[in-house]
Amino acid sequence: MTAVVASALVRTCGCGGWTGTWFARQGAVSHVAVNPDVTVALGAGLADAGAGRPVTLHAGDFGERYAFAPGARPFGPHPLLEAAIESVGAPAGMTIDVRVGSVEPPGASTGTSAAVCVALAGALRALAGSSPDPDDVARAAHSVEVERLGGASGLQVVRHDRAGGAGR
Repeated sequence: MTAVVASALVRTCGCGGWTGTWFARQGAVSHVAVNPDVTVALGAGLADAGAGRPVTLHAGDFGERYAFAPGARPFGPHPLLEAAIESVGAPAGMTIDVRVGSVEPPGASTGTSAAVCVALAGALRALAGSSPDPDDVARAAHSVEVERLGGASGLQVVRHDRAGGAGR
């Protein structure tokens, strides 16, 4: 079995509101990323022949566990998780056990769902052997929320300066 763990920070002090979305046409949001973070742990193994539901989700904050096959519609109880897995992709011929955890409660307005999507996209890319570049992972997570689920969401990117600090 292969294991991958990824985490993403939640945010606070969001300044700029929804100016980072497409309908604002201009603007920027500034926020502070803080701990505690969101953690996604993936366990992957070879699928048995004829395995119909290769992904098992453990949504610990909701006390839920269920299996699904990517591409199945409609989405189940956690569309963000299912859409992220479907969008980024799960390696063919494998079963994946996804465990999501955060001490921040759902709906706390700290960007927890975006952080979960970022951590899950990064973990899936690492599992597939792709480099989880922060900007690429942020764009993939944004695509899940906006294109697959039809929500309004700003794009979070990380820019590193030459001194090694992070900005934006």
